[in-house]
Amino acid sequence: SWCSQGTGSGIGAWDDTYSFSPMLSKIVGKHNLKFGGEFRLLRNNYYESNDPAGFFHFNANMTGANPQNGGPGRTPGADAAAGGNGFASFLLGYGAGGDSVTEPARTADQIKYLALYAGDTFQVTKKFTVNLGVRVDLQGDWTERFDRILVFNPNETSPIGTQAGMPDVKGAFDLVHSSQHHSRSAYDPWNDVSPRIGVSYQFARNTVIRAGYGIFYVSPDIRWDDAPHNLFINSFNTTWLTAQADGVTPKNTLFNPFPTGITPPFGRDQALINVQGNGVSAPLVGEKAPYSQQWNLNIQHQLAGNLLLDVAYAGSKGTHLPMHTQDLNQLQPQFLPTGAADPIANPAAYAQIAFLTAQVANPFAGNCAPPAVCTGPVQSGGVGTNPTVKRAQLLLPYPQYDDVAVTEPDNRDSSYHSLQEKVQKRFSAGANILAAYTVSKLIDNTNSEINWLEAASPGWGDGNAYDLRHERSLDGFDVPQRLVLGSVLDLPFGRGKKFANNWSGVANKLVSGWGVDTIITFQKGFPIIIGGCPGPLSNSGIPNVGCARAARAGVSHLTSGSLQDRLTRWFDTSVFAPSQIFGVTDRKTLTLPFLRIPSLVRRTVLVSSSGPSSSTASTIRNLVRPIPAVVAAATLAG
Repeated sequence: SWCSQGTGSGIGAWDDTYSFSPMLSKIVGKHNLKFGGEFRLLRNNYYESNDPAGFFHFNANMTGANPQNGGPGRTPGADAAAGGNGFASFLLGYGAGGDSVTEPARTADQIKYLALYAGDTFQVTKKFTVNLGVRVDLQGDWTERFDRILVFNPNETSPIGTQAGMPDVKGAFDLVHSSQHHSRSAYDPWNDVSPRIGVSYQFARNTVIRAGYGIFYVSPDIRWDDAPHNLFINSFNTTWLTAQADGVTPKNTLFNPFPTGITPPFGRDQALINVQGNGVSAPLVGEKAPYSQQWNLNIQHQLAGNLLLDVAYAGSKGTHLPMHTQDLNQLQPQFLPTGAADPIANPAAYAQIAFLTAQVANPFAGNCAPPAVCTGPVQSGGVGTNPTVKRAQLLLPYPQYDDVAVTEPDNRDSSYHSLQEKVQKRFSAGANILAAYTVSKLIDNTNSEINWLEAASPGWGDGNAYDLRHERSLDGFDVPQRLVLGSVLDLPFGRGKKFANNWSGVANKLVSGWGVDTIITFQKGFPIIIGGCPGPLSNSGIPNVGCARAARAGVSHLTSGSLQDRLTRWFDTSVFAPSQIFGVTDRKTLTLPFLRIPSLVRRTVLVSSSGPSSSTASTIRNLVRPIPAVVAAATLAG
């Protein structure tokens, strides 16, 4: 088999950021008043294609003696590739099929942000200070210069359903700045009010107590999958048709794979958008702004000998947090088989599977809106082309789509709690040592916005999109314990120091102002992701079911021995097995507090000079004990 990977990914990005931040401060008696605003304009001109030159595969089938396995006039069961050669197929230009080239749009994305704020630091007494503040965020969402943005309206009558004589079918994609969606962005600007309050009280001569609370809204640009260049209307795959309908006779060879040209993205073509039935996703109308509530309580006490003790509790709660994508077309749990995956002990479950997977007439086959578009480049999916579908397809929330997802849904949340302790000692000779220890826990039902790039972030979907409460688990980046030891030492050389204090001129400049800073970090490892979706439900043939988590029988512990000896068996996997029951399960086995990747030890030494040669006299050594990628994410073999 031969494959040309083209020229690799092609990305072009031209970013501009403009900002204006005026501020006015005025002291009136015991009040220190501040007023201000902030304006930001973010422009992102973007282009990305993972196959700008296309993918072209070749195998032995097209040059084999029996290129079609079975069929009229051919021997059933014969090896389709017998006698063939993949390189010979390449020389003849006969492709294996299924390849394409992607043509993305060059989008001109933009976000406008405006905020106004006011604050008052009020010194009530010499020992008691109150900080009051409020911030109003007028956050705009992504817009695009040519309005190439769309949204999904789950309550709108489906044009495909109407064409099929099913007016009760809901769900449609609408272009922005249109009669269906008047705004130029997926969401109207959010008017978010963020109060903040802080207090400080000197409880005793050497003791200060501080507390604070605030609400902080998340910038829209973190919702990366909502950006216009990621929407399906701004990218199109032109398929390489390598064979005639019989699957044997060559059609378009490598010498001219796309005789009618490469189809550009259809952009603002509502008629084409209406008939897309596969691989479609968009922002959902009416989403809410994500925000976090943060609070803390801190006690500082100064002991004799310049020794400072600091103990704090800090927490936060995230609300309406985004998730990369979420399946909107998952089959409702009430239709799913339940109980043990045993055809003898549980015949009712297998009868339900047979009922859901039985082929029935497809009311959406051949429907287009309008019909004239059917001759164009339509990616309508199996629902739009197959005369029959599985019965479960017609029970989906949006049966007119093979699959449909919402990008960056606002239905996720998080909670974080931590105890932070710090001890700091200052010495008169210019030395400073610090020890900081944090115990924390982070729980959520979302994770990373770039989960396909991070081993500690699961890349699969929800077990049950209708019960996100049971999707909560330890975050993939939870760090339960972290200890940081630091020291700052001014070397005793040069004028006014213990050594070389009588030197002058160039000699004094060379030896003065040197210091050594050291930081050592000890950190518990991230949770291991117990992954995959094995189980009888996902293997049943029922479309659009949830992701069954692994079943756990007992407690799994980390194995013992050296790190190198444990790479292939970092923990006891025998207690995990594919689920043997139907139905979806929660994320309680996705991350476990006692199964983690190796702890991290980082040592940083900085040698620096504050003298005139400091620009060339600094060196940093960062000694990191690496985290083995092989154990960074564990996948349960099914």
